[in-house]
Amino acid sequence: MGSLQEINLADYSDDALVARIRESALISDEPSTVVRRVSPCLLAKPFARNGVQDEIAAMRLAKHLNIRVPNVVRVVDDKWFLMEYINGVTLLASWPQIGWFTAIRLALQLRHFVRALRTVKSPTAGGLTSGNCDSLWLEDHFEVPPHSTPQQINSFFAFWLQYSWEKRRVYPNVEGYRAYGHLLPPQPDHFVFCHSDLAPRNLMVDEHKNLWVLDWDRAGYYPKYFEYVSMQNFFRPTHWGLFDRLKWWLFSWISVGIYERERMALELVRGRALSDSYARCVLPGIWESH
Repeated sequence: MGSLQEINLADYSDDALVARIRESALISDEPSTVVRRVSPCLLAKPFARNGVQDEIAAMRLAKHLNIRVPNVVRVVDDKWFLMEYINGVTLLASWPQIGWFTAIRLALQLRHFVRALRTVKSPTAGGLTSGNCDSLWLEDHFEVPPHSTPQQINSFFAFWLQYSWEKRRVYPNVEGYRAYGHLLPPQPDHFVFCHSDLAPRNLMVDEHKNLWVLDWDRAGYYPKYFEYVSMQNFFRPTHWGLFDRLKWWLFSWISVGIYERERMALELVRGRALSDSYARCVLPGIWESH
């Protein structure tokens, strides 16, 4: 089919680009992630969810905040991003080879990015354009409404924490109110712009040792502790040893802060919401009052 002429990209139809994408080589670190190299300077990535406009808006805002994010050069057939190819390696692939000093230096870069993200605030949660709360920490059969308020988000957590106590599967020897009251995150006054998935697979170091942040499909306005909780919620490769895990904890602490109570609460909430997805049939007085 010949090489893709990047400077004449606008001359290609969506059908022609889709055909070229499908015949291009896979370059993802994870077999489940379909990322293809379509030319020396471009790669193709499928939309992870329906919120394509949210993802584009998040990447544009991040670039405006001087965060290193690949450029999106075209949306193809409402299914694919054509994006700038960054010559680098993800932290998932390189973490065991990264020394402590380099890990701290990269953490300080990410800390700078996260501080910039947190300057952007919203009174309601969700994606930047749709307001949909597309977060794995807010999932059950009924979900939470778009543009949820801080009270609505905390009411979601409160229900599932109390439900967990009533099931007597967590903290069986602790009085129920104490278990619930101890773990419930404090209700924020506002939400901040979060990437929401700063796992090592989404952090890349380029040939100049600069950190890039990839995959903004879960970005939106959420409690700031979502960043820390999500950084601890990924499958650690078997080749990561004890020092690699300690190094990642230090990296997280420097980058976004430590929110262990919130991590315990959200992991408990997610586990219960996934196993008893329909339990929250009625939550009186919460959604109707906002």
